[in-house]
Amino acid sequence: MAQINQSQIKKILSDILDDEEKLLSIGVMKKVPSTSWLLLSRGMAWILASKFYVGVTDQRLIIFPESSKSHESVIFADFDEVDFSTDPLNNTILDIQKTYRGEPLKLRFKSGFELEGMDQFDFIAAVKLGKKSQVESESV
Repeated sequence: MAQINQSQIKKILSDILDDEEKLLSIGVMKKVPSTSWLLLSRGMAWILASKFYVGVTDQRLIIFPESSKSHESVIFADFDEVDFSTDPLNNTILDIQKTYRGEPLKLRFKSGFELEGMDQFDFIAAVKLGKKSQVESESV
């Protein structure tokens, strides 16, 4: 599939949003390859890893692979199903408690790629804001 531009990403996400849902941030990420694939490919797995677009809304995360041709492969994750960690190279990893093609979904930020002037720190802040809002609404 040809690379998607910024307006196409926003259009895809806008089509998926519920009526009262608001898009806060968009992240461009790559799947973290398994250790065995890294060893077998001599590190090329980092380059060949699947690209994902992740939209953070005020209600959830919307994840879709760049290779998807329909909305059927879209993954939805609530804020309590995601967390951040770091790998041995100190990269920030988005851990999602969902599977994609039978493997855990762990995504890292694609280097040098920002959408609408938002960087990975804006993305992380949007996720943390959503987590905080979800905790506050559950405690009411």
